[in-house]
Amino acid sequence: MRFPKIRENEKNNLYDARIIETNVVIGIAICVLAGILNIKKEAFMIYSLVYSMHLTINSFVRLKYYFNLKEIDCLVFAFLKGLGFVFLPSLIIQKIIFNSIPNILAIIMMVGFLFISSYMIMIEKRNVKKEEITIKNGYMHTQIVFLLTAVVELLYNLIK
Repeated sequence: MRFPKIRENEKNNLYDARIIETNVVIGIAICVLAGILNIKKEAFMIYSLVYSMHLTINSFVRLKYYFNLKEIDCLVFAFLKGLGFVFLPSLIIQKIIFNSIPNILAIIMMVGFLFISSYMIMIEKRNVKKEEITIKNGYMHTQIVFLLTAVVELLYNLIK
């Protein structure tokens, strides 16, 4: 939330706990499945991708509606933020903790879907004049990430 810095018009927003819950449901489900099926190494990058997608989507929304940047600038900056703050560090953690790294095709695919997540929210929000923090928007973000995660998981298993 602090990068970029919170602007004056954001300070009055009240964040409902249900909105935050929409951002962790998919991640928790992946953790539970990874623990039950003992596939922690295989699920870690998918788990990380989920959180980098959420960061990307939320960053796009903040940049677009609170900073009033052009859509293309929001798209690029949000993508780079999700990539740099979550996805790339996760690759390093994957190597250090699990002594493995996805193959290059899987990495390219995941980075592509990370970019697509920001693009999808841009398309979804195109007709919105002013962003409001609502439960509906939280669920919409989760639906986009869930859909992309399911596709990534399917493709990831096909190419490994």
